This record gives sequence, C-alpha cells and structure tokens, in this order.
Amino acid sequence: MRLPTPRRLLLAVTTAAVLGAAVVSLAPAADAAALHVAYDVTGSTTVAKTKSSITLGPAVLSTTIASSGKFSGSLNLPPATTSFNALGLLPTSGTVTFVAAKATTGSLVSNPKPKINATASYYVKLSNVTVLGLPVPVGTKCQTADPVTMTVSGKFSVVKGGTLTGTYTIGKFANCGLTTFLLNALLAGPGNTVSLTLANGRQVAG
Repeated sequence: MRLPTPRRLLLAVTTAAVLGAAVVSLAPAADAAALHVAYDVTGSTTVAKTKSSITLGPAVLSTTIASSGKFSGSLNLPPATTSFNALGLLPTSGTVTFVAAKATTGSLVSNPKPKINATASYYVKLSNVTVLGLPVPVGTKCQTADPVTMTVSGKFSVVKGGTLTGTYTIGKFANCGLTTFLLNALLAGPGNTVSLTLANGRQVAG
C-alpha cells in the first residue's frame, strides 16, 4: 500500500482538525479515517525544590489521530540520572524512571493558530540513590504514591512537530523506607517545569 506523502498527511490531519473545530474530550480514536503517526521526542524537566534538571528521552511518541483532531498514544521515557545538593550541602544523585500510568492523550486545535494540547500521566520512580557517594537504601518500590500528571501545549505542525511546555506537581513518595520523609521534603511540590520537543512526524502502521 502506498503511504501518503508528508504534504498529503499534513493536509489530511489539518482538514480533520478544522472540522473538529475546538478542543474535544480526550479519548482514543476509533474512526476509519484515523491516522497513525510517530514523533521523535527529546526534552527535559526541572524540579523546582532542588533546581535540578532531568533529561527526557530520546523516545518515540506513537499516536492515533482521529478525524476530529483527538489523539491517544504512548510515550515510554528511558530512565535518567539526576544530581543535586540535598539541603544545599550534600551531593545527592539518583536514577529517575517515569513509569507510564495512562495513555498520552490530547487534541489538535486549528484556531486561531495550529496548536496541540497533551496530557501524560506517570509514576515517578527513584532508584540508585546516593548521598556523598554512599548508597541509600530506598528499595525497589520507591515512587510517587499517585501518578504525576503533566499537561503541555504549544504551536504544532503535524509533520514538523513543535516544542510543548507546561508545569506540574510532584506528589508524595511512598515505599522508600526510612528516606521517604526526606525525599518528600526534598522533591514533592508544585512549580516543576517540563519541555518536550516533537520532531520528524511520520505515518506508521496501525
């Protein structure tokens, strides 16, 4: 089967977004005109309390875009290492894994300018934590008690992609042993920022 060229793909999805008119409810697409599109994703997030940055990606966002402009997909992020000075004094590092809790969902909006709104939900899991170079036992189930919801938006081209930004709150951690209280004091809270760049939009098999 001959796949649409990027120009035809852009035309098809842009037309669908115009017909959709506005932001609609976030649900997986199921109509016959749905397109399956993948994007390369890179980015970063900054934790407000520690002012530490965590690299996101490289990863692939796989989506199904409905004729209404709604989409649903998956974004599996690789583990990343972060470091900061706990209490401003103690060099601390650890591995952060974003464990997907739900599908990534959102919608394409055509007015007044092409834009995308997206929401992703992850448990934030910690492992390999060290303080002053010494390992800190946090166990194998140390993660936020509830999923962390990241909502991002930005100008967007179906073919070229775009950069999406947003803020989110890190909830309380659980099952981290004796360090649970300390981790909550250091990391949990609002005002965390995230930036994701989507590029190289391409049609893939459904």
